[in-house]
Amino acid sequence: MSLLIGYGPDAPSKKLFLLKSSSKAAECSANMGSKHSNPDVDGGIKEMFKRTYGFILTVEDLSPNIGVFWYFFAEVFDFFRNFFLLVIHINIIFMILSLAIRLKHRPCFLAFVYVAICSMLKTYPSVADSALCLSLLEMHFSFVLFCGFVGVNLLSPVMDNLWIWRGTGNANFYFATAIAYVALQIILVVDSTSAMLNCDRNLKKLFTAS
Repeated sequence: MSLLIGYGPDAPSKKLFLLKSSSKAAECSANMGSKHSNPDVDGGIKEMFKRTYGFILTVEDLSPNIGVFWYFFAEVFDFFRNFFLLVIHINIIFMILSLAIRLKHRPCFLAFVYVAICSMLKTYPSVADSALCLSLLEMHFSFVLFCGFVGVNLLSPVMDNLWIWRGTGNANFYFATAIAYVALQIILVVDSTSAMLNCDRNLKKLFTAS
């Protein structure tokens, strides 16, 4: 396809392509020169951490995504913003520590639970997080959860289209699908953890009985 576009009858001339390439190269070299000449442009490792980890932890961008924090921090007062940020991050730490103590004998399943919690409580989650979580699951989940995930994946782009592009809906339309998405993940983690703990209890009973 690229060869047909580049060498077809409607393809631009090679002279025009070379002219655009030279202009882009000159612009790139000028930008690199300005960065090296201005030391304030490069903030060093501090600026790197601020623009990567700091951006994730402070939730500066409130663009709609499949998570729930963008809506929450868009509605909360600025006076309480730092308090809720602290509560959310400390909650994740407590969950990680308690699960590590309880499921230390099941490292593979603990990894699955950690990935699931990360996909639920990330400030900027994506569908790839859930795909990784489901790929680590070693048990079959119910048909209801399967239908729920399929329904959320089908409704999310529809609600986004109604709100962002057509203007016939509002943020609550899309946020409802985000809540359903997180709720399904919570049900999956709770069911999986309870099933694993019940399995451990049954194994312990068998060993003590024998």
